[in-house]
Amino acid sequence: MNAHVAIIADVVNSREFADFAARRDRALQAVQQQHGSQALTASDYAITAWDEFQVLLAGQAALPQVMWDLQREFYPLRLRLGIGCGEVQWARRQRDAVNEAASGEAFFLAREALDAISDQARGGSRSEILVRWNEPDLQHAINACARLLDVLLAGITAGQWQVINAYEQLGRQDAVAAAMEKTPSTISRTLRSANYWEIKASLDDLQQLLASRTLP
Repeated sequence: MNAHVAIIADVVNSREFADFAARRDRALQAVQQQHGSQALTASDYAITAWDEFQVLLAGQAALPQVMWDLQREFYPLRLRLGIGCGEVQWARRQRDAVNEAASGEAFFLAREALDAISDQARGGSRSEILVRWNEPDLQHAINACARLLDVLLAGITAGQWQVINAYEQLGRQDAVAAAMEKTPSTISRTLRSANYWEIKASLDDLQQLLASRTLP
């Protein structure tokens, strides 16, 4: 089913940073520029509360890349991601602010997922990424991947994030080593210890699954 994907994100630890608003705005500007240029989003990112924002994706297969980029750009801020897939109704006159221009099932499901994250925290599961999809079998598959991704992300240190972000930008380990004045073997070990390759492979598999289930 060719439905839309909405993400509603909540910044968990905003009160820990006196310069939170500046950090939030820098991160949103970075992902807005990247995702807009790559045609991954169907709307601009919209701040809907002090520590909450939302976006509508251009296609279901964009979800893995967008999730990953949000986590990278916002660190050390921590995000809860409520993700919903369903129908969307656009206002007759579309605006950049998606919360004013669109509504519908995808946003209701994303809000339901975000609310459910808080409820889960009181029980056994503490995953900060949760999906509500309009296809139950796909919802289970994506949530299984999201829970494991959340665990791996939680184990990445500040130093490992620096190496990961440098590699994402430069694309070569020797270039990262030169830029960070480290040995290539150190960069390689850091990426392995951060489970970078496993994370990227899992996201690639999820992207292929979503691409195969999306109508042209």
